[in-house]
Amino acid sequence: MRDRSSDGRSVKKSSHDKTDKKAKKTILITGATSALGSHLAKRLVEDGYIVRVGVRRQSSEGDFWHRVAAGTIPYIADLTLKSPGDERLIEDACRGVDVIFHLAGLTYEHQTSLDTFLNVNVIGTENLLNACLKANGDKPVHFIYISSVRVYGRVRRGEVLTEESQPKPLGPYGRSKLMAEQVIKACTESCVPKSINYTIFRLTQMYGHGYEKPYFFKVFRMLKERRMKYIGDGSNHLALVHVDDVVDVLVSSILNPSAYSNTYNVTDGSSYTVRELFEKACKAMDVPPPDKSVNPMVARAIVKATNANKDEFDFLTSDRIISISKAKKELGFSPKRSIDKEGIEMARDFLSHYRK
Repeated sequence: MRDRSSDGRSVKKSSHDKTDKKAKKTILITGATSALGSHLAKRLVEDGYIVRVGVRRQSSEGDFWHRVAAGTIPYIADLTLKSPGDERLIEDACRGVDVIFHLAGLTYEHQTSLDTFLNVNVIGTENLLNACLKANGDKPVHFIYISSVRVYGRVRRGEVLTEESQPKPLGPYGRSKLMAEQVIKACTESCVPKSINYTIFRLTQMYGHGYEKPYFFKVFRMLKERRMKYIGDGSNHLALVHVDDVVDVLVSSILNPSAYSNTYNVTDGSSYTVRELFEKACKAMDVPPPDKSVNPMVARAIVKATNANKDEFDFLTSDRIISISKAKKELGFSPKRSIDKEGIEMARDFLSHYRK
C-alpha cells in the first residue's frame, strides 16, 4: 500500500473552514473501487475528511484511477497477505486512522468455493483488525463493517427480520459474512483497553449509479423483450436500497458513540414483491408485465444444468421482510430515495441505452 498516488495527485483540500474538526479526522476505506466504496470516498472527501483507500494490486491496474474518488490517498496491498510486505503495508494504511470502513470482500457465489470466501471475507477481516491494533495501540478507532442481510438466509417467509433475529445463512457468502461479524465482535470485545469500537451494517441489494450493469439492466432487457417469467407466483418479498441512502447512514455513524457495539439492518424500509417490481419496471418501459411463470424447482434445476448465474436466481427467489426500525431510532436513518422515483429513472435510463 502506497501513501501517495502514482500520478502525483495530492489530497483534495476541503472546501470547509480549516478549523472544521472533520478535516482533522482520517478515514480508511477498503474495497474503495467498488460502487459503494467510490460513492462513500467521494462523499467523505467532499465533507472534509482525510481519506485513505485500500485496494488490491489487481484493482490498481487498468481503470483504477477512474474508479477512486479524487483527493484520496491510495494504499495498495492484499488483505489476505498474498505478497511479502503486505502485512507492513496494511499497518501503514491503518496507522493514525480514526475510522475504518471495511467494504472489501468477495460477494458473488457463482463458481466460488467456501474456502475462498473464508480466506477473503473472514481471514482478510482478521488481518485488518490485527494491523489496526498493531499500528494504533491504545488509540481509539471506529471499525465499521459492511455485512449483508444474507446472514439471515435466503427465505424467511412470515417473519419480520430484526437485528435480533436468528441468523440462518445457507451459502458460502452469507456464512463468511456472519463469521466475519463474529471475528470482529470477539476481537474488539477482548481488547484491553478497549481501543476498537465496532459497528456492523447488514445491507440489502443496492441500486443506483454503479449498480445498473450487469444485473438490473439484464432484468430490464428480459422484461423489455418479453423473455422474463415469474419464478413461482411472484409473491416473494425483496428488499432494496439506493446506494446514496447507504452512504448517508454510513456517514451518520462516523464517530457516533450510539453506533458503537451495534448492528443495523439497512434497506429503504419498504418490502416489495417480485410481481410489484416487475410491474413498475414494465410500466416505465411501456411493455406488458410477464404473463407466464415457472415452477421454482424446475427453474433451479435449469440454473444448475446450464451453469447459469446462481446469485441472480437466489436473489429473485429470496423472500425476506426486513425491519430498519433500529437504524431509524438510533442513527436517525431516513431513506430519501425510492423505487418509484430513482428506480424508475434507472429503468428509463436502460431504455436510452437499449439495443436489440
